[in-house]
Amino acid sequence: MRSVKLYVFCCLIFLTITLLMTAWGIFPFSFGKVHVVDQSQFLSGLSSLLEQRSIENSITRTKDTVEELISTDANLSSTTLVYEDRQEVTLLPPVREIPVQRIEQGIDEKHPNALENASQIAAAYVNARQSSEEKNLVNDPRIYSAQESGIVGQDLEQMIQQSSFCYGRRIYVYDLLPQFNTGVLQRCNNSMVNWLNFCPHIAHNGFGQSLMARDWYATDAYMLEVIYHAKMQTYSCRTLNSSQADAFFIPYYSGLDALRYIYGADKPMKAQQGLELLHWLEKNARETWRRWGGKDHFIVMGRTAWDFSNPLDNKQGWGTSFLEMQAMANVTSFVLEKRIWRSNEQAVPYPTSFHPSSSIHLQEWMDKVESSERKFLFAITGAPRPQMKSSIRGTLFSQCDASSACTIINCSKIKCAHNPEPIAESLLQSKFCLQPAGDTATRRSTFDSIITGCIPVFFHNDSAYTQYNWHLPSDPDEYSVFIPEDEIRNGILLEDVLKGYSGEKIKLLQLNVRKLIPRILYTGMFGSDAASDGDGVVEDAFEMSVKGMLNKVATLKQQSSR
Repeated sequence: MRSVKLYVFCCLIFLTITLLMTAWGIFPFSFGKVHVVDQSQFLSGLSSLLEQRSIENSITRTKDTVEELISTDANLSSTTLVYEDRQEVTLLPPVREIPVQRIEQGIDEKHPNALENASQIAAAYVNARQSSEEKNLVNDPRIYSAQESGIVGQDLEQMIQQSSFCYGRRIYVYDLLPQFNTGVLQRCNNSMVNWLNFCPHIAHNGFGQSLMARDWYATDAYMLEVIYHAKMQTYSCRTLNSSQADAFFIPYYSGLDALRYIYGADKPMKAQQGLELLHWLEKNARETWRRWGGKDHFIVMGRTAWDFSNPLDNKQGWGTSFLEMQAMANVTSFVLEKRIWRSNEQAVPYPTSFHPSSSIHLQEWMDKVESSERKFLFAITGAPRPQMKSSIRGTLFSQCDASSACTIINCSKIKCAHNPEPIAESLLQSKFCLQPAGDTATRRSTFDSIITGCIPVFFHNDSAYTQYNWHLPSDPDEYSVFIPEDEIRNGILLEDVLKGYSGEKIKLLQLNVRKLIPRILYTGMFGSDAASDGDGVVEDAFEMSVKGMLNKVATLKQQSSR
C-alpha cells in the first residue's frame, strides 16, 4: 500500500512538473495523439519560412504549402511546431492575433496591413486549425476548405499569395505635413503665382477635368506628383510598418512647390527649396532616413531635372537648387527629363490624357489603334519655334508643309494644351511621328505618339534613348526611327528616308509600339485594380517606375552586403 502511494505521488509530481514545463515552453508534451504547441513560436517560425520560401515556390494550394513547410523543414521540430507523426496537431494559443471573422475580411483593427504580413498568414493557419479541431477534424494537419472549417480557404490562399507577391516590393509612404503636398494644392488659385491657376488640373487625382470621350482627361504634364501620390496611396504592397519596407516614398510636391521659387514671391530664396522637408525627415524619420543614406528613398518631381539643378551659389541661374543639396545625393528622383550623368535621377513618362479605367477599356483602345487607317506617312505636332535658331523644328515643319504625305498640328495656331482630341486624331492617321527637341530634349508628344500607335522619329539620343530605360526597350530600333539632327541641317528629306521603310518593317514597328502602350501611360486603375482587374495584369507607367526603383534598391543592397 505504501509503495502504491509513493508511486502515485511520484506520478503526480512528474505530471505537475511536465505540465509546468510545457506551459513555460521548456519542452512540449504529447498527450497521446494531441501535441501542444505555443502559438507565438509557431507564428514566428511559420512567418519566417513563408518569407523565405514563398518567393521561391509558385504557391497554388495553401494547404499543400503549409504541409510542405511542416514536413520539409527540420527546424520546425525543435523550434516552432512539435510533432511526431505529423498527423495531429493541437495549438494552444495564448492570444488570438486575428479573429476568424476579421480574417475573412482581410484586415484587422490592430493589423491594417494584415494581408502583407506573413505572421498574419500564420495566425490565419492557427485559427483554421482551431476551427477544424472544434469540428473534430484534427486528423489532417492542413488548412481546411470553407465546407470543412468555415474558413474561406481561397481567402487564406490569397493571403499567402499576397505575402509572396509583396516580397521585396513593400513601400512605406511618409505621412508628411500638409504643407509639403496637399497644402500646396490649396494654393492652386493664383496664390503661388499670380498669373497661374492650376486648380482644374488637380481634379481626378491629377488627371484633370474629364472630357467627353471615355477615360480621356485634360491632363497637365506637371501633375505627375499628384498622380503618383494618389496611386501610391492605394499601392497593393504599401506597408504601414516602416521596419518592413523595402523602399520609401517621399510624397513632396516639389514641382508644384517650385512654382513660388521660380516665378513667385519666393524667387530670392530659391536655393532653399526643400530645406524644410529635409529637416522634417531628419527629425521625424531619422532611423529610416539614415539607414541606407537615402538610397532606398525616392521622390517624384513633376518637372525636368533642369528646374531643380541651379548651383547653390548661383543666385541668377534658372530653377531651384533642390537636387544640388547634399542630402539629396542618394535619393532617386523621378523626373520628366534627367541629366544623363546623374545616376540618382530617373526619367519617367510624361502623363498623357488617356487614363483607361479598366483593362477592357485599354484593350478596346489598343484595338482601335491597330485598326486605324493611316493615310499619312508622317506627322508633326507642336510649334515651329522660329526664335530658336539652333532648333531643327522650323525645317521639319517646312518639309512637312511641302509634302502631301504629312499632316501638321501647329500649336501656335490652335490650342494644344489640355486639348488632346485634335492631336490624337492626327496621330491616329499617321505612320510616323516626328519628335524634335524643344526647350529641352524630351517632350510629351513622344508619349502621345506611342499611345496612338504612331512610330516616333527621334533626332537626339536624349529625347528618349538615354532617358526612359525603365519603360522603353533597350534597342531603339525595335520601336523607333533615328535621324541625327545634323542630317536634317544638311538637307536630307524626311519623306525619302521614311518611304525607304518596307511595309513589313512598318508593321513590325507598329506592333512593338502598341506593346508599349500600357507601360507608358498612367491608368485610371487604383489599388489592387492597378495590378489586375480580373481581365489580365496591367503594368502601367506607375507600376513600371515602382518596379524599376525596387530593382535598383535590391541591387544596391546586394552590392553593399558583399
